[in-house]
Amino acid sequence: MEFLEQIRLVFMDNMILNMIDILIVYLLLYYAYRLIDQMRGKQLIKGIAVFVIIAQLAKFFQMYTLSWIMNSTLQLGFIALIIIFQPELRKALEFLGNSTIFTNVDELLEKDDATRVVNDIVSAVSSLARQKIGALIVFERKTGLKDIADTGVKLDSEISSGLLINIFIPNTPLHDGAVLLRKDKVVSAGCFLPLTDNNSLSKKLVQDIGQHLECLKNPME
Repeated sequence: MEFLEQIRLVFMDNMILNMIDILIVYLLLYYAYRLIDQMRGKQLIKGIAVFVIIAQLAKFFQMYTLSWIMNSTLQLGFIALIIIFQPELRKALEFLGNSTIFTNVDELLEKDDATRVVNDIVSAVSSLARQKIGALIVFERKTGLKDIADTGVKLDSEISSGLLINIFIPNTPLHDGAVLLRKDKVVSAGCFLPLTDNNSLSKKLVQDIGQHLECLKNPME
């Protein structure tokens, strides 16, 4: 009976490990599929799959010359894929890094500080809206935006309504560009923002933005 009990325990341990193993593989495949589905190179992925199938068929039917060409191309193609899909790989790594597992509680603002920051931002935006003055405000969250902060003028000042209003007043040195906020700090002003990679934006959105800009130029109309 003891021997049978040991066998049962071993079987249960292996079954649990196998279930965990299958679950991890399933999650990896699921997120890989989601990543590929959102990538611009979906057709390229299909072409690579066909290429791999041809390579395996050439090996199976012992077509030595074709098999050697395919294998050599695949070895070089791995490096090429890293270069081609660099933006997508970066997004995937950022997705993993943004997981709540890695979130540092110390990075969160205290409730009172958060309330003050929100009130100051709302007050500044409301004042700018009444004056029909536009403002670009970027909130840094889990993903670091140092590359954007470096394009502007470093301030490293506490967020206040008056500071935000003064930055965006027309014809001042820092009004042209975006302001980057991190926690309760104004990190930089006059920052340049990157252009979007999304090619499926609605044309109506662009038209609405154009009409809004015209209204700002002619507020009396």
